[in-house]
Amino acid sequence: MKSKHTLHSALAFTLSLTAAEAVVTNIDLQMASGEFGNRTLTSEGTIGFAPGSGNVSNSGGADQSITYRISGLSLDNFGTGDDSVDITLGLFATSNGAVTGMGTAFGHWGVNGSLVSPTQTITFTIDEATVNLGAGGTETATVAINGFSAFNLLNVAANERYSITGTVANNVTGADPVQDVPNQFTGTEQAFTYGGNVGDMRVGELQSSITITSVPEPSSAALFGLGGLALILRRCK
Repeated sequence: MKSKHTLHSALAFTLSLTAAEAVVTNIDLQMASGEFGNRTLTSEGTIGFAPGSGNVSNSGGADQSITYRISGLSLDNFGTGDDSVDITLGLFATSNGAVTGMGTAFGHWGVNGSLVSPTQTITFTIDEATVNLGAGGTETATVAINGFSAFNLLNVAANERYSITGTVANNVTGADPVQDVPNQFTGTEQAFTYGGNVGDMRVGELQSSITITSVPEPSSAALFGLGGLALILRRCK
């Protein structure tokens, strides 16, 4: 009869093989309507616009989107720099016009090719995030959208004000803007609507973050370990 010590050792060995070694990656994002001028940035990999995501200046109808692609990532236990993530930002001019990117080199959003006036609003959402793992791995990956944490305003003049609606904890009316400095949320928000209150401004960068978790499927070695444990258990009877 096998001792309990032998059985525990076999069980520990098997669990070490079958335990999923999850890889968790947190990525901070700064998203704008342009890639250049240090406006669209990421803390991991290289960010750009995904093929087929639409023109950078975003000069279409009121309901639009931009898809960013972060490439050159190592999100799993296989390969190096061969993974990527696509993030789709939703943009909607809720009144009086279409969302327009104000110059690809700097990345500003306005309405109807101009600034956001007191009678106009833009709603920002993150509609989707998908992970693309490189070849050779057997992982499955999930991505969590942590929400918006801040936004920048540009073309700010003295005595101008703005409003935020559509949030859980950050609605404000008549807030005092600061030129090109992040306006921080308390916590994070999955969506928000920016509106002019006094004066005309542009929305610059949006700050957000995502968390990607990749989990390997059980390997053949792990399955062998399970078979060995079954044999030990059978012999112990």
